[in-house]
Amino acid sequence: MPVRFIKSELSVSYLSNFNDYRENPDQSTINQYLATSFKTELPRGLGITLNNRFEDTEQPPTFDYIYGELIQRIRRKSNNFSTTVNLPQYFARFATDLHYSNSDNTYEGYVGANYNEQKIGTLLTYKLFTKLYTLTEFNIGRTSYETDVLNSVFYESLIGIQFKETAKTTGSFKIGYRVRDYENEDLEQFQGVVLSLESKTQLTALTNISVLLRKSQEEALFTVDRNFYELNSIYLTLGRKLTSKIDANISNYYQLLDFPAIREGESDIKYLTIGFRGSVDYKIQKWLSTNLSYWYDDRTSSSENLGRKKNVIAFTIGAAF
Repeated sequence: MPVRFIKSELSVSYLSNFNDYRENPDQSTINQYLATSFKTELPRGLGITLNNRFEDTEQPPTFDYIYGELIQRIRRKSNNFSTTVNLPQYFARFATDLHYSNSDNTYEGYVGANYNEQKIGTLLTYKLFTKLYTLTEFNIGRTSYETDVLNSVFYESLIGIQFKETAKTTGSFKIGYRVRDYENEDLEQFQGVVLSLESKTQLTALTNISVLLRKSQEEALFTVDRNFYELNSIYLTLGRKLTSKIDANISNYYQLLDFPAIREGESDIKYLTIGFRGSVDYKIQKWLSTNLSYWYDDRTSSSENLGRKKNVIAFTIGAAF
Protein backbone atom coordinates (compact mmCIF):
# COMPACT_ATOMS: atom_id res chain seq x y z
CA MET A 1 0.00 0.00 0.00
CA PRO A 2 1.20 3.59 -0.60
CA VAL A 3 2.22 5.78 2.33
CA ARG A 4 0.56 9.16 2.21
CA PHE A 5 2.42 12.47 2.01
CA ILE A 6 5.72 10.84 0.98
CA LYS A 7 6.65 8.85 -2.11
CA SER A 8 6.80 5.50 -0.32
CA GLU A 9 5.38 2.01 -0.38
CA LEU A 10 4.88 -0.54 2.39
CA SER A 11 4.13 -4.23 1.88
CA VAL A 12 3.59 -7.20 4.20
CA SER A 13 3.02 -10.82 3.17
CA TYR A 14 2.50 -14.12 4.97
CA LEU A 15 2.57 -17.66 3.58
CA SER A 16 1.90 -21.03 5.22
CA ASN A 17 2.67 -24.37 3.63
CA PHE A 18 1.19 -27.58 5.06
CA ASN A 19 2.65 -31.01 4.21
CA ASP A 20 0.58 -33.90 5.56
CA TYR A 21 1.69 -37.54 5.31
CA ARG A 22 -1.09 -40.00 6.12
CA GLU A 23 1.14 -43.09 6.32
CA ASN A 24 4.04 -41.29 8.01
CA PRO A 25 2.46 -38.58 10.18
CA ASP A 26 5.75 -37.93 12.00
CA GLN A 27 7.07 -36.49 8.71
CA SER A 28 4.29 -33.90 8.44
CA THR A 29 5.45 -30.30 8.49
CA ILE A 30 4.20 -26.71 8.56
CA ASN A 31 6.39 -24.07 6.94
CA GLN A 32 5.80 -20.36 7.54
CA TYR A 33 7.14 -17.25 5.82
CA LEU A 34 6.66 -13.61 6.83
CA ALA A 35 8.07 -10.81 4.69
CA THR A 36 7.96 -7.02 5.02
CA SER A 37 9.27 -4.32 2.71
CA PHE A 38 9.45 -0.53 2.84
CA LYS A 39 10.61 1.66 -0.05
CA THR A 40 10.87 5.42 -0.11
CA GLU A 41 12.20 8.04 -2.50
CA LEU A 42 13.52 11.28 -1.04
CA PRO A 43 14.44 14.53 -2.81
CA ARG A 44 17.51 14.71 -5.09
CA GLY A 45 17.25 11.04 -6.07
CA LEU A 46 17.99 9.53 -2.65
CA GLY A 47 16.17 6.20 -2.21
CA ILE A 48 16.00 3.75 0.71
CA THR A 49 14.74 0.15 0.65
CA LEU A 50 14.28 -2.01 3.77
CA ASN A 51 13.44 -5.74 3.56
CA ASN A 52 12.99 -8.35 6.26
CA ARG A 53 12.03 -12.01 5.78
CA PHE A 54 11.44 -14.54 8.54
CA GLU A 55 11.21 -18.26 7.72
CA ASP A 56 10.27 -21.18 9.95
CA THR A 57 10.76 -24.20 7.71
CA GLU A 58 11.76 -27.81 7.57
CA GLN A 59 14.05 -28.38 4.62
CA PRO A 60 17.64 -29.39 3.90
CA PRO A 61 19.97 -26.78 5.45
CA THR A 62 22.16 -26.86 2.35
CA PHE A 63 19.20 -26.53 -0.01
CA ASP A 64 20.75 -24.80 -3.02
CA TYR A 65 18.69 -22.34 -5.04
CA ILE A 66 16.09 -24.58 -6.69
CA TYR A 67 16.82 -28.30 -6.52
CA GLY A 68 20.11 -28.92 -4.69
CA GLU A 69 20.06 -31.13 -1.62
CA LEU A 70 22.84 -32.68 0.43
CA ILE A 71 21.30 -34.09 3.62
CA GLN A 72 17.96 -34.93 5.22
CA ARG A 73 15.65 -32.09 6.13
CA ILE A 74 15.82 -30.37 9.50
CA ARG A 75 13.85 -27.65 11.25
CA ARG A 76 15.33 -24.25 10.56
CA LYS A 77 14.46 -20.72 11.60
CA SER A 78 16.06 -17.85 9.75
CA ASN A 79 15.69 -14.10 9.70
CA ASN A 80 17.11 -12.13 6.80
CA PHE A 81 17.32 -8.35 6.86
CA SER A 82 18.66 -6.21 4.04
CA THR A 83 18.76 -2.54 3.19
CA THR A 84 19.83 -0.65 0.09
CA VAL A 85 20.51 3.08 -0.12
CA ASN A 86 20.49 4.56 -3.63
CA LEU A 87 22.68 7.66 -3.54
CA PRO A 88 21.70 10.83 -5.44
CA GLN A 89 22.67 10.66 -9.11
CA TYR A 90 25.11 13.55 -9.34
CA PHE A 91 26.35 12.45 -12.78
CA ALA A 92 24.01 11.69 -15.66
CA ARG A 93 25.34 8.19 -16.46
CA PHE A 94 26.53 7.04 -13.02
CA ALA A 95 24.43 5.50 -10.23
CA THR A 96 25.67 4.28 -6.85
CA ASP A 97 24.14 2.33 -4.00
CA LEU A 98 25.24 1.02 -0.62
CA HIS A 99 23.83 -2.26 0.68
CA TYR A 100 23.89 -4.17 3.97
CA SER A 101 22.45 -7.56 4.95
CA ASN A 102 22.22 -9.55 8.16
CA SER A 103 21.16 -13.22 8.21
CA ASP A 104 20.49 -15.28 11.38
CA ASN A 105 20.05 -19.06 11.03
CA THR A 106 19.02 -21.48 13.80
CA TYR A 107 18.94 -25.27 13.31
CA GLU A 108 16.93 -27.43 15.69
CA GLY A 109 18.90 -30.18 17.41
CA TYR A 110 22.33 -29.25 16.03
CA VAL A 111 24.47 -27.55 18.66
CA GLY A 112 27.11 -25.32 17.13
CA ALA A 113 25.51 -25.14 13.67
CA ASN A 114 23.65 -21.87 14.28
CA TYR A 115 25.33 -18.95 12.58
CA ASN A 116 25.06 -15.28 11.62
CA GLU A 117 26.29 -13.76 8.37
CA GLN A 118 26.68 -10.05 7.71
CA LYS A 119 27.64 -8.36 4.46
CA ILE A 120 28.18 -4.76 3.45
CA GLY A 121 29.10 -3.46 0.03
CA THR A 122 28.72 -0.92 -2.71
CA LEU A 123 27.57 -1.09 -6.34
CA LEU A 124 28.48 1.40 -9.06
CA THR A 125 26.68 1.28 -12.43
CA TYR A 126 27.43 3.21 -15.61
CA LYS A 127 24.90 3.68 -18.40
CA LEU A 128 26.51 2.69 -21.69
CA PHE A 129 23.35 2.73 -23.79
CA THR A 130 19.63 3.14 -23.14
CA LYS A 131 19.20 -0.45 -21.92
CA LEU A 132 22.77 -1.55 -21.19
CA TYR A 133 24.77 -0.83 -18.03
CA THR A 134 28.18 -1.81 -16.71
CA LEU A 135 28.64 -2.52 -13.01
CA THR A 136 31.38 -2.73 -10.41
CA GLU A 137 30.66 -4.27 -7.01
CA PHE A 138 32.70 -4.76 -3.85
CA ASN A 139 31.55 -6.69 -0.76
CA ILE A 140 33.03 -7.61 2.60
CA GLY A 141 31.40 -9.83 5.21
CA ARG A 142 31.76 -12.05 8.22
CA THR A 143 30.25 -15.43 9.14
CA SER A 144 30.07 -16.27 12.86
CA TYR A 145 29.11 -19.64 14.37
CA GLU A 146 28.09 -20.53 17.93
CA THR A 147 31.25 -22.51 18.56
CA ASP A 148 33.58 -20.07 16.71
CA VAL A 149 35.25 -23.03 14.95
CA LEU A 150 34.17 -22.03 11.44
CA ASN A 151 34.24 -18.24 11.86
CA SER A 152 35.49 -16.47 8.75
CA VAL A 153 35.66 -13.19 6.89
CA PHE A 154 35.32 -12.80 3.14
CA TYR A 155 36.07 -10.20 0.49
CA GLU A 156 34.89 -10.16 -3.09
CA SER A 157 35.09 -7.78 -6.03
CA LEU A 158 32.96 -8.15 -9.15
CA ILE A 159 32.48 -6.54 -12.54
CA GLY A 160 29.74 -7.16 -15.06
CA ILE A 161 26.87 -5.88 -17.17
CA GLN A 162 23.13 -5.43 -16.77
CA PHE A 163 20.77 -5.55 -19.74
CA LYS A 164 17.20 -4.34 -19.46
CA GLU A 165 14.86 -5.38 -22.25
CA THR A 166 17.75 -5.37 -24.71
CA ALA A 167 16.59 -7.45 -27.68
CA LYS A 168 13.74 -8.74 -25.49
CA THR A 169 16.28 -9.95 -22.90
CA THR A 170 16.63 -8.91 -19.28
CA GLY A 171 19.33 -10.05 -16.90
CA SER A 172 22.84 -9.56 -15.60
CA PHE A 173 26.29 -11.11 -15.76
CA LYS A 174 28.85 -10.75 -12.97
CA ILE A 175 32.33 -12.21 -12.56
CA GLY A 176 34.87 -11.62 -9.84
CA TYR A 177 37.17 -13.04 -7.20
CA ARG A 178 36.38 -14.08 -3.63
CA VAL A 179 38.73 -14.65 -0.71
CA ARG A 180 37.47 -16.31 2.48
CA ASP A 181 39.79 -16.48 5.49
CA TYR A 182 38.91 -18.85 8.33
CA GLU A 183 40.08 -17.91 11.81
CA ASN A 184 40.98 -21.55 12.43
CA GLU A 185 44.23 -22.02 10.51
CA ASP A 186 43.66 -25.78 10.32
CA LEU A 187 40.71 -25.26 7.98
CA GLU A 188 41.00 -24.99 4.21
CA GLN A 189 41.02 -21.36 3.05
CA PHE A 190 39.20 -20.34 -0.13
CA GLN A 191 40.41 -18.17 -2.99
CA GLY A 192 38.76 -18.41 -6.36
CA VAL A 193 36.65 -17.05 -9.19
CA VAL A 194 32.92 -16.52 -8.65
CA LEU A 195 30.42 -15.66 -11.36
CA SER A 196 26.72 -15.56 -12.10
CA LEU A 197 24.60 -15.16 -15.22
CA GLU A 198 20.85 -14.66 -15.00
CA SER A 199 18.82 -13.89 -18.11
CA LYS A 200 15.29 -14.21 -19.45
CA THR A 201 14.50 -13.87 -23.14
CA GLN A 202 11.02 -13.46 -24.56
CA LEU A 203 11.27 -15.58 -27.71
CA THR A 204 7.68 -14.88 -28.76
CA ALA A 205 4.65 -13.33 -27.13
CA LEU A 206 3.86 -16.71 -25.53
CA THR A 207 7.30 -18.33 -25.10
CA ASN A 208 10.30 -17.43 -22.97
CA ILE A 209 13.60 -19.04 -21.99
CA SER A 210 15.59 -18.45 -18.79
CA VAL A 211 19.25 -19.23 -18.07
CA LEU A 212 20.97 -19.33 -14.70
CA LEU A 213 24.71 -20.01 -14.55
CA ARG A 214 26.60 -19.98 -11.25
CA LYS A 215 30.12 -20.58 -10.02
CA SER A 216 30.50 -19.87 -6.33
CA GLN A 217 31.81 -20.92 -2.95
CA GLU A 218 29.23 -22.01 -0.37
CA GLU A 219 29.45 -22.78 3.33
CA ALA A 220 28.90 -26.47 4.16
CA LEU A 221 26.90 -27.41 7.22
CA PHE A 222 26.84 -30.72 9.12
CA THR A 223 29.81 -32.14 7.24
CA VAL A 224 32.86 -33.61 8.95
CA ASP A 225 36.12 -31.69 8.42
CA ARG A 226 34.95 -30.03 5.20
CA ASN A 227 33.98 -26.42 5.78
CA PHE A 228 32.93 -25.34 2.28
CA TYR A 229 32.24 -26.60 -1.23
CA GLU A 230 32.69 -25.12 -4.69
CA LEU A 231 29.50 -24.97 -6.72
CA ASN A 232 29.18 -24.99 -10.51
CA SER A 233 25.66 -25.13 -11.90
CA ILE A 234 23.50 -24.26 -14.89
CA TYR A 235 19.69 -24.16 -15.09
CA LEU A 236 17.72 -23.87 -18.33
CA THR A 237 13.97 -23.23 -18.24
CA LEU A 238 11.55 -22.98 -21.14
CA GLY A 239 8.17 -21.43 -20.40
CA ARG A 240 5.10 -21.44 -22.62
CA LYS A 241 1.65 -19.92 -22.17
CA LEU A 242 -0.69 -22.56 -23.60
CA THR A 243 -3.97 -20.72 -23.01
CA SER A 244 -5.10 -17.68 -21.04
CA LYS A 245 -5.33 -19.91 -17.94
CA ILE A 246 -2.66 -22.57 -18.50
CA ASP A 247 1.12 -22.11 -18.25
CA ALA A 248 3.74 -24.82 -18.77
CA ASN A 249 7.44 -24.92 -17.80
CA ILE A 250 10.24 -27.39 -18.56
CA SER A 251 13.54 -27.17 -16.67
CA ASN A 252 16.84 -28.98 -17.05
CA TYR A 253 19.76 -28.48 -14.69
CA TYR A 254 23.32 -29.66 -14.06
CA GLN A 255 25.09 -29.15 -10.78
CA LEU A 256 28.64 -30.02 -9.69
CA LEU A 257 29.66 -29.74 -6.03
CA ASP A 258 33.31 -30.16 -5.06
CA PHE A 259 34.34 -30.59 -1.42
CA PRO A 260 38.12 -30.00 -1.37
CA ALA A 261 40.32 -32.41 0.58
CA ILE A 262 41.79 -30.88 3.72
CA ARG A 263 44.42 -33.50 4.57
CA GLU A 264 47.34 -34.81 2.58
CA GLY A 265 46.45 -38.09 0.90
CA GLU A 266 42.71 -37.43 0.92
CA SER A 267 40.66 -36.97 -2.24
CA ASP A 268 38.07 -34.36 -3.10
CA ILE A 269 34.45 -35.47 -2.77
CA LYS A 270 32.45 -34.51 -5.85
CA TYR A 271 28.73 -34.68 -6.56
CA LEU A 272 27.28 -34.45 -10.06
CA THR A 273 23.53 -33.90 -10.23
CA ILE A 274 21.47 -33.98 -13.42
CA GLY A 275 17.81 -33.18 -13.20
CA PHE A 276 14.62 -32.49 -15.10
CA ARG A 277 11.39 -30.87 -14.02
CA GLY A 278 8.15 -30.22 -15.86
CA SER A 279 5.09 -28.41 -14.51
CA VAL A 280 1.69 -27.18 -15.64
CA ASP A 281 -0.20 -24.39 -13.85
CA TYR A 282 -3.93 -23.93 -14.27
CA LYS A 283 -5.66 -20.77 -13.02
CA ILE A 284 -9.17 -21.91 -12.10
CA GLN A 285 -10.31 -18.56 -10.75
CA LYS A 286 -8.63 -15.25 -9.96
CA TRP A 287 -7.91 -16.52 -6.45
CA LEU A 288 -7.71 -20.29 -7.07
CA SER A 289 -5.05 -22.26 -8.98
CA THR A 290 -3.62 -25.76 -9.36
CA ASN A 291 -0.23 -27.19 -10.31
CA LEU A 292 0.87 -30.60 -11.58
CA SER A 293 4.60 -31.29 -11.69
CA TYR A 294 7.10 -34.09 -12.27
CA TRP A 295 10.68 -33.99 -10.97
CA TYR A 296 13.50 -36.40 -11.80
CA ASP A 297 16.88 -36.04 -10.10
CA ASP A 298 19.98 -38.24 -10.48
CA ARG A 299 23.04 -37.62 -8.30
CA THR A 300 26.33 -39.49 -8.60
CA SER A 301 29.27 -39.14 -6.25
CA SER A 302 33.00 -39.84 -6.28
CA SER A 303 32.51 -41.41 -2.83
CA GLU A 304 30.70 -44.71 -2.40
CA ASN A 305 27.11 -44.88 -1.14
CA LEU A 306 26.44 -41.14 -1.62
CA GLY A 307 24.58 -41.29 -4.93
CA ARG A 308 20.80 -41.37 -5.25
CA LYS A 309 17.87 -40.98 -7.66
CA LYS A 310 14.52 -39.29 -7.18
CA ASN A 311 11.21 -39.46 -9.01
CA VAL A 312 8.53 -37.11 -7.68
CA ILE A 313 5.01 -36.41 -8.94
CA ALA A 314 3.14 -33.63 -7.12
CA PHE A 315 -0.31 -32.10 -7.40
CA THR A 316 -0.97 -28.81 -5.63
CA ILE A 317 -4.04 -26.62 -5.21
CA GLY A 318 -3.66 -23.14 -3.79
CA ALA A 319 -5.77 -20.14 -2.90
CA ALA A 320 -4.73 -16.49 -2.56
CA PHE A 321 -6.86 -13.90 -0.80
